[in-house]
Amino acid sequence: MNLLRRIAAIAALAAPLALATGASAQGTGTITGQVTDAANGRPLAGVQMVVQGTNIGSLTNENGRYVITRVPLGAQTVRAVIIGYSQTTVDVTVTAGQPAVADFQLAASAVNLEALVVSAATGRSQRLREVGTKVGTIEVEKLNPAPITSVADVLGGRTEGVIMQDVNGTTGTSQRIRIRGANSISLSNEPLIFVDGVQINSDVGGGLGVGGQEPNRLNDINPNDIANIEIIKGPAASAQYGTAAANGVILITTKRGAPGATQWDFFAEAGELEDRTDYPGNFSAYQINDAGQPLFLQDGSFNSAGYSFCPNRLAATGSCSQDGQLFFNTLTDDRTRMFSKGDRQRLGGSVRGGNEMVRYFVSGQWEDEEGVIFYNTQEKVNFRANLDAALRDNLDLSLSVGYTDSQLGLNNNDNSIFSPIIQGLTGESFFLPANPDIEGVNPRNYGFGFNLNQLAEDVVNQDVDRFVLSSTARFRPTSWLSINANAGMDLANLHDFETVQPGKLPISVFWENGFRSSQRTTSTNYTGILSGVGTFQFTDDLVSTTTVGTQYNDENSTNTFCQGSSIVPNTFSCGTTSDLLSVDEDFFRVRTLGIFASQEFAWRDRIFVGGSLRGDKTSTFGGANADFAYFPSVSGSWVLSEEEFFPEIPFLSTFRVRSAWGQAGLRPGFRQAVTLFSPTTVALDGEDLPGVVLSVTGNELLEQETTSEFEVGFDAALFSERLSADFTYFRRTSEDALISRPLPPSLGLTGSTFQNLGEIRNSGTELSLRLDVVQTDNFGLNLGFNNTTIDNEINKLGEGIEPIIFNRGLQRHDEGLSAGTFVQQEVTYNDADGNGLLSLDEISIGDDVEIGPSIPEWQRSVFADIRFLDFITVSTLFEGRGGHFTGNDSEAFRCGFRSTRGCAAVGDPNASLRQQAAYLADRFGTPATGTSAFLFVEEADFWRWRELSVTLDVPRTLSNRVPQLDGLRLTLAGRNLATFTDYTGLDPETVEGGGNANFSQSEFNTQPPVRYFMLRLDYNF
Repeated sequence: MNLLRRIAAIAALAAPLALATGASAQGTGTITGQVTDAANGRPLAGVQMVVQGTNIGSLTNENGRYVITRVPLGAQTVRAVIIGYSQTTVDVTVTAGQPAVADFQLAASAVNLEALVVSAATGRSQRLREVGTKVGTIEVEKLNPAPITSVADVLGGRTEGVIMQDVNGTTGTSQRIRIRGANSISLSNEPLIFVDGVQINSDVGGGLGVGGQEPNRLNDINPNDIANIEIIKGPAASAQYGTAAANGVILITTKRGAPGATQWDFFAEAGELEDRTDYPGNFSAYQINDAGQPLFLQDGSFNSAGYSFCPNRLAATGSCSQDGQLFFNTLTDDRTRMFSKGDRQRLGGSVRGGNEMVRYFVSGQWEDEEGVIFYNTQEKVNFRANLDAALRDNLDLSLSVGYTDSQLGLNNNDNSIFSPIIQGLTGESFFLPANPDIEGVNPRNYGFGFNLNQLAEDVVNQDVDRFVLSSTARFRPTSWLSINANAGMDLANLHDFETVQPGKLPISVFWENGFRSSQRTTSTNYTGILSGVGTFQFTDDLVSTTTVGTQYNDENSTNTFCQGSSIVPNTFSCGTTSDLLSVDEDFFRVRTLGIFASQEFAWRDRIFVGGSLRGDKTSTFGGANADFAYFPSVSGSWVLSEEEFFPEIPFLSTFRVRSAWGQAGLRPGFRQAVTLFSPTTVALDGEDLPGVVLSVTGNELLEQETTSEFEVGFDAALFSERLSADFTYFRRTSEDALISRPLPPSLGLTGSTFQNLGEIRNSGTELSLRLDVVQTDNFGLNLGFNNTTIDNEINKLGEGIEPIIFNRGLQRHDEGLSAGTFVQQEVTYNDADGNGLLSLDEISIGDDVEIGPSIPEWQRSVFADIRFLDFITVSTLFEGRGGHFTGNDSEAFRCGFRSTRGCAAVGDPNASLRQQAAYLADRFGTPATGTSAFLFVEEADFWRWRELSVTLDVPRTLSNRVPQLDGLRLTLAGRNLATFTDYTGLDPETVEGGGNANFSQSEFNTQPPVRYFMLRLDYNF
């Protein structure tokens, strides 16, 4: 009831604003005109026309014409704004009965100060020149869609400060999104994501584990439906989003209709996937004991009667001699290989159009992909319908409906004995022919004895039905007031299920007798926002904008689970299992009520200062801290180059400085603040009675993690608008970080509880350059460069907190170190006898030493667009990352899998001394201490040729003769074409555990990114 009363109170405060409609249509007039390109005179459609100092305006149609009604009489200034052009203003006098005319000619601009950023928290749109923070913008509609397979592909490498980690090659799986580093030690570091103003769930992965990668709901969205993406990078900008926004906010806007002729777009796409990883093979050296015997028996197996394995560590001490060597690569040999070429198809179309009153966009897409593991598949269908209507000249309504239907089949990977990669990496060092008593190749060719057809018996499936609904109403009762209301829902129904039939996976009773697992999840996220924006022209030079509003968010999820063994053959139900049957039901719900207010001033449309305050109350807090938490922010922006005193600098045409400070929060996880009990059975007086045991020790005093950020930067256009540059420095500190604190056993509680103890800092720089190198009738070249640096450090863990060690002991959180730093015992080695082989007494293990950070210290991307004549366009993107380390757990595991044969360090006499030392230290330690250490941590710097596309349009000379060919386009594209790195493992970019991993940075039999080749045909008319 308290929540309802607060909503009612806020609505009551907004009511007087909504009623301020008196004489709104009296004493008004009309402004009309046309907007054209100053360079060629062509009309510009979609230009935002605004009467300065008011909240009224309109858009230009396909002929560049516009009409603005309900304009107050008298002298007015009209502003024209569109991305890629400098803003222009025209002064007019509005009179009753006669439209005022204001025509515009816009010049191209290298700096997008006029791009509009629409706040999902307030519903207000602002030009970038008004914003004191660096907002990343990606104009998805202008990207070549051919090499883009998912929304994650759009985000990677296209804007500074955003790192997509764990890029892997398993079809349908997710990636980690990190914006300006990592803020929280224990909570999620993923950003908030909004689609058309509605907050969506992006972390609902798979209910059933596959040993590693999981799906992500972000990739349910059709990238072909996206118009643009705005990235709010930190608390300085995301303070208005409140207690869950410290990691940044991603705003996705889908395509809308436009006034003018109906536009149809259709495409067909086909391609293939290929695993190009240089997988290592397995070695074994052997000693001849009886030269008269054959090396292999008739069944192909190694003849141990005449020969014996002689691994490097024994040969180093003279215990055996290496007379020969065997080598086999299970993953690449045609007789045993696990991978095949996958394939991918997409078909889709859209229609958009309308007039000044009603605009629409409707699209549909079908997608089908089979991965490089043939039973890793995904089929997906997307539909979208967006409608915009001007119900009155002061009331607009926008509706958006997106639907996704997906069927995903995942293979096991990473830390699973049913992973195809782990089977091959631990296979024998020699080929064994098929056993006539066993179908397929000999099971001993594979580390755990399962060939690909057997592994295909265990597919983890996920079916998804998802709706994202959004409605927005904009009411302008007066020229100075705009009221915005947004309501929407993200609804996802997931069914995760797995069935293994009896006798298909002979390993344990549970698997041998067959089993069934099933989990059904319903996840909903409701968003409601009401805001009022008042704009006042105090003087000719000073404009004030005041925003007040409220937001309500309700996230909840329910799921039911069952699992059982000994299934009836050819059935697919927990009800047909007869052993080890278990059922469970779970839920979570998090409700957040936010109130916000902001005040901004604009002086001569050049100097902008503002401040905001957001208050949130969320249900994840308990006890005394269940009240509102407040998050302030201040910002300033100054377009210095438009000032009269700014010096005339021939090479500098635009220069803006900006700065901001703000706070945002991260709320505790669901149930972390409460104490929980689990059911159990208690024997009392010979009877079994129901009882409970403590399962979670809650902390009702938990507070949100609070992150403060300061940033300062500049934007510049140089050399006649050919070069744009922007630079940002930021410093972010998260306080009251939640730490899982161990509890003394004497308390009789659980092992740990969460407390607000830690502090973590991220600082760095962002640089973006865009260069228009040359533009002629027959050739054009545009270049771009992004650079991000990150310095991360844990300032404190909290009094009495020991270093937190994780990821098999490889990494730790400790004061003074970067979060997740690799710390290991120092290993030294010396080939004293010079025989090229190390024995155990030739290595030594010392104290712990800091190896390096797990968080990349830099990320860079280079991209280019090249135009030849009027019909050939080449686009490419390179992305690099470095300054960090990763654990090569794949190599460590296979080296230790067998003691006499396996990786090069075990059985290849030519293995490097470092390889041998790493193996010996990890597998055996030293005789003196009995400990082990780890040299399988490597620098993970890399550059990847991420994208290449070549597009052929119909030459203008041909389309002029055959108009039906105009709009036809053919594109050949590739993705993940080459990798440049010194890392010796499978791939430096992949991470075991996929999107679930927070700081863990190691690959463990993880599917590396695969190469895509795609051919796409587009036709629009």
